[in-house]
Amino acid sequence: MDMRLWDRNRLLTALAGSALLLVVVYWAWAFAAPQDTAAGARVQLAAPRPHPVDPALTAPLVSLMSPGAVQPQVQVLGVLAGDHTPLALLSVNGALPQAVAVGERLGPATVVSAISAEAVTLEQAGQANPLPVPALPPLPEQGIVRAR
Repeated sequence: MDMRLWDRNRLLTALAGSALLLVVVYWAWAFAAPQDTAAGARVQLAAPRPHPVDPALTAPLVSLMSPGAVQPQVQVLGVLAGDHTPLALLSVNGALPQAVAVGERLGPATVVSAISAEAVTLEQAGQANPLPVPALPPLPEQGIVRAR
């Protein structure tokens, strides 16, 4: 048997054993070291600061994302208000005029909440939206006027 080969094998075995011993000692030291649990208690979380956003800039987005985002375009053509049940003549989204009473729905989040001689109030997404009634044309002074 060659003596140089035996010395080289013995040297490699000693190096591998030393490396294994170093790894075992390192992990034993890492697990045996005392854990600093007080460091976690000293950390204080800062309270979240309010984001400085102008509400006027976010209003279009909020109205778009709200449940009443699909609001119909309503045009008041006239009202019949008095002692009896008031009615309003409304054109919704450019459709033919229709007579509606208080409490009727015009869309998924639009309800007629009040009808008076001055305004028709719609409740759209929880907000009252009064629409003015158009002014009547002036009456002629001579009575009945012939149609042309």
